[in-house]
Amino acid sequence: MNMVQARPVGASDALFEQRIEEFKEFKEKHHHCDLGASSKEYKSLGIWCKNTRSAYNGKGTMKITKDRIRRLEAIGFKWSLRKSKKKNTAVVDQECTLNL
Repeated sequence: MNMVQARPVGASDALFEQRIEEFKEFKEKHHHCDLGASSKEYKSLGIWCKNTRSAYNGKGTMKITKDRIRRLEAIGFKWSLRKSKKKNTAVVDQECTLNL
């Protein structure tokens, strides 16, 4: 008899599922995905985001699978929070047009 066993959900799988749900709630509430470790209200989730970004960049001890990367990208997770020094000219142009 050939039986396929499902892999039991491990602690890291359960934590990932919990964090991804928390991240979705954050995004729904704040309408953005810019969550970093310095967040006071979402300290634990912010640290998880920082560690997830580090894993994506091959740093730290955490590992991230292609499936998790795909799932995070599907909900808008940002792999970098660095702000661009270049101004968004489309927004500036739109503001100028509206003020005319």
